[in-house]
Amino acid sequence: SLAAVECGNDSGTLTETMWSKPEVYDSKENLETQWATHYTYVKSKVEQEKAAVDFAQQNGLDLRVVVPGNLCIGPIASANINGTMTRLKDIVSGTNTLKGAADLAIVHVGDVAAAHAKCMLDDSAHGRYLIATDMVTIEDVFATLSELYPDHPVAALKGQNIASGVKGAARKVDSARTLAELGELKGYKVALKDAVDSLIEKGLVQAAA
Repeated sequence: SLAAVECGNDSGTLTETMWSKPEVYDSKENLETQWATHYTYVKSKVEQEKAAVDFAQQNGLDLRVVVPGNLCIGPIASANINGTMTRLKDIVSGTNTLKGAADLAIVHVGDVAAAHAKCMLDDSAHGRYLIATDMVTIEDVFATLSELYPDHPVAALKGQNIASGVKGAARKVDSARTLAELGELKGYKVALKDAVDSLIEKGLVQAAA
């Protein structure tokens, strides 16, 4: 997860070699805020990935790591939706429940699935791959949803309490190796549209009158 990369690296370019910063996610002050579960989630992602990498190195395993963007969305293939898709459903239904991020690395679930398959099947795949294009500001996300779905009650962007990123700015993601070795990634607007269209098709978001 990009949670293992971006926490505490709030500006500039995110790279394969970066890790979220323990002085941020382990901070007593941060763990006493409303985002305590976010920081413990980040810690779990960092420690799980590092443990897997260490185990692979100690046991001679060929481990390839897929690190998806922090908003992985797209068409729904099951009866239920996860927390990420629930946030999107809420926003296009009139309620903003996505209040902690200044920017997001939106990735299409189909691209994440394809990356996993290529990492398993392609002998030349190696190391850690960031599966995301450059991040986009939360303002751009809401503006895009309003543009794509003008007849839906897209929520107003308000009540933000930023725990990740810098307000009004969007970080870059160095995914050059991913693009060269695993293939192109769909743009964030395609991912948003495919996700919301699927929510509407499944009856989880009311169709426009």
